[in-house]
Amino acid sequence: MEIQFKGKTLELSFGFKALSLIDKRLGMEIEQMSIGQGLSLLVPNLAQGNPIAIGEVILSATAHHKKAPKEEDLDDILDDIAVNQGFEAFGEDVIKELGKRPTTQNLVPDEYKPKSKNKAEK
Repeated sequence: MEIQFKGKTLELSFGFKALSLIDKRLGMEIEQMSIGQGLSLLVPNLAQGNPIAIGEVILSATAHHKKAPKEEDLDDILDDIAVNQGFEAFGEDVIKELGKRPTTQNLVPDEYKPKSKNKAEK
């Protein structure tokens, strides 16, 4: 999955680093103590087209790039997504990507997970 940023195509990566950042960024803070749980909230937020969640995903999933977008770049990126694709469609694309990865399949509804041969035969 990719986004356009300053005329370049950046691949979104959903490896451990990105997942850890998403968990922290979308997590909760209780009495000045940060609690993860952002991954648990990610899929519902993406399904609703929540621009905050989408922005956090973009920041986290592009953090591995040398010239990754920064928070101040998000307005332009989010405007582009809103105009050209729509937040709900983009969110669904991210959910589909998460469904392809063994480490994140548990986060997504079954309809976004690849069909295994054993399940198809039963």
